[in-house]
Amino acid sequence: MSPLERIQLEQTRRTFLGSASTGIGALAMGALLNPSVLEAAGDEHVSVPRWKGVVRPLHFPAKCKRVIH
Repeated sequence: MSPLERIQLEQTRRTFLGSASTGIGALAMGALLNPSVLEAAGDEHVSVPRWKGVVRPLHFPAKCKRVIH
């Protein structure tokens, strides 16, 4: 049995998700530190309007009816 096969057999779901989350966290931190890395390369003359964020004014005021604690 090769070492790669042994690792695949011994690896549990928990260890896989832990190592995958480390990689995703590293990508997220890299995007926060240098956001220009994630921008598309190529057509410089095409301008796409930037999205101003998550929060936009709503059409109606928010009404909270139920809260789960």
